[in-house]
Amino acid sequence: QTIRELVVDYFIGIGNGYMLCDQSLFLTLDYFDRYMLKGTNIYDKKKNNNDNDDEPITDFEEELIQLISLTALFIAGKYEEKKPLQLQELLSSTEADFTIANVLDLECGLLNLFSFRLAAPTPIDYLAITSYYLSLSHDIISLSLRLSSMFIYDMKYIQFKPSCISIASLTLALILLKKDVEQFYHILNYQWIPLNEITNCWDAILKCVERISYIRI
Repeated sequence: QTIRELVVDYFIGIGNGYMLCDQSLFLTLDYFDRYMLKGTNIYDKKKNNNDNDDEPITDFEEELIQLISLTALFIAGKYEEKKPLQLQELLSSTEADFTIANVLDLECGLLNLFSFRLAAPTPIDYLAITSYYLSLSHDIISLSLRLSSMFIYDMKYIQFKPSCISIASLTLALILLKKDVEQFYHILNYQWIPLNEITNCWDAILKCVERISYIRI
């Protein structure tokens, strides 16, 4: 598994253990990616190595990634959940020797870096809006959410806008479920996203799903 896959597995494990909503998972990943892009040079190093997520990282970087993961989860839980995660319980979920002060210090740094802008659009937001206005069936919504949730394992996830990911996932779900072609074009026209962006996202999602499914098997 790559570092990103381990991080996402950790997020999902905590989310399932504490019954967090799907939006909390996507917000956690948004905070994690934004901090990794703006507050560290780890993503830049991988970009210079042709996006090779298997590129070795230092012990310091691995510990920093764990701390960022914890802090992003802690903030997303406070922002989205009715019952926020308890920091001491989060700390007990990792083998790293972090303290409450470590997480609170990074929380302050993250909030300052984001200028306290924690509201972030996610694929779930666009999925909910599109499915409501187009009256999409539960099986389409469920499969598209599954596709979006699998795509977060891939570094290419950060290259696409949340709206593009949601539309690409919805249209892929329609194709896979062999639904009405008319619905397909309604979805494509709803968000006015260039078709080449959607097809690029299709390709990235399908490759990620194939790879992740192979690993899980």
